[in-house]
Amino acid sequence: MGEKQKKEGGLFHPRRAWLLLLGAAVGVLLILIGNGHVFSNESRQTREEIEPTDPLLVYAAQTEQKIATLCTQVWGVSEVQVVVTLEGDFTYVYATENETVQKDGVSETHVSYVTVGSGANEQTVLLTRIYPRVSGIGIVCRGGGDARIRRELIALLEAAYGISSNHIYITEAKE
Repeated sequence: MGEKQKKEGGLFHPRRAWLLLLGAAVGVLLILIGNGHVFSNESRQTREEIEPTDPLLVYAAQTEQKIATLCTQVWGVSEVQVVVTLEGDFTYVYATENETVQKDGVSETHVSYVTVGSGANEQTVLLTRIYPRVSGIGIVCRGGGDARIRRELIALLEAAYGISSNHIYITEAKE
């Protein structure tokens, strides 16, 4: 082997190292583009915080807003931030029909859902949607450090949401 071939032919040749690094960078870039992390103005989490699409998140946000609005109506309370904990999920109640069948002197009752439409368009009949119960409320607000205001807010939220005082926490917002 010649002297020139020994110098250029090693495994860690500078040109090969640059090609390897360039290939790795392109690979990472393609992975990020494929996952939607590059060229988007905001992350998925940020978009969901702005416009939640999950009905449970929408309901929680609406409930938090209602509580914040209610609390700001109390004298001495301002700049209210609310977080709620919900118990469970929505419960859906569908229309059913009962059919009693006599077989060998024994009656059996069969329950089936009422449907409308046919084929691919067949749907069950929804009677009502029961919203999840608020099981906890956390509030940070101006005025939350005053014991009288905390008692007033706790009594208000107990009455409005039917939860006990030990599931409501209120504290003063920082300056």
